[in-house]
Amino acid sequence: MTDLKGKVIIVTGASQGLGAATAETLAKAGAKVVLASLDADRLNAVARRINGAGGDCVFRVCDVRQNEDVKEVVALAMNKYGVIHGLVNNAGTIQPLAKILDADIALWKNCVETHLFGSFHFVKAVLPVMIENGAGTIVNISSGAAELPLLGWSAYNTAKASLKMLGQVLFQEVQEKNIRVFSVRPGGVDTKMQDEIRASKINTIPAANIPKEKLTPPEYPAGAIAYLFSEAAKDLAGIELDVRKEPLLGRF
Repeated sequence: MTDLKGKVIIVTGASQGLGAATAETLAKAGAKVVLASLDADRLNAVARRINGAGGDCVFRVCDVRQNEDVKEVVALAMNKYGVIHGLVNNAGTIQPLAKILDADIALWKNCVETHLFGSFHFVKAVLPVMIENGAGTIVNISSGAAELPLLGWSAYNTAKASLKMLGQVLFQEVQEKNIRVFSVRPGGVDTKMQDEIRASKINTIPAANIPKEKLTPPEYPAGAIAYLFSEAAKDLAGIELDVRKEPLLGRF
């Protein structure tokens, strides 16, 4: 397992699914983890599991769309641990799954704001700390939807494509400051989001309808994400990575 002892890492969308699995995997690797999500009860449950297993984590309810909420999470991390080494921008939503003509405007805006503005807010908040510390790692959770347009997925497609570009620009801006930026595609993961995709029946292509029994357990991509915080992954910074393909496959 990747050794992350002494690292302090923020994980957004950490109350369930991939976010929760990532937080627990990071903690098992020795990292101190700061959890952020909208769901207080689920966050508390994840924190209890981590701390009950001998890990070290704190959490705060956070709407990543709200910059003040984000600042409070960063302040919590600094007050508790005094430094921030890493960030996982995982918070997201798949809704609305609907054709553009039928899409709810508020849900559409929420999707883009959660993926894009939420990640932007956290990047802005943690960068000064990482720059002062002389190093840092930012992992953005990407998707094949960043490149593959899917009928009924206009909000999610737009959000992930925008996040991909944000990460590429960020990498250009901070790589000389010893801050690594990764973009990782977890593939079809057995989460609530995949349940919503299948239930919508909005798109008939296989990529949008992976049978539940063929979905990947969230612990697998969580292991890949943890690996990206290690020194062994430094050569992968700035690359759009897929856990199912080289150059990431087989390295974690």
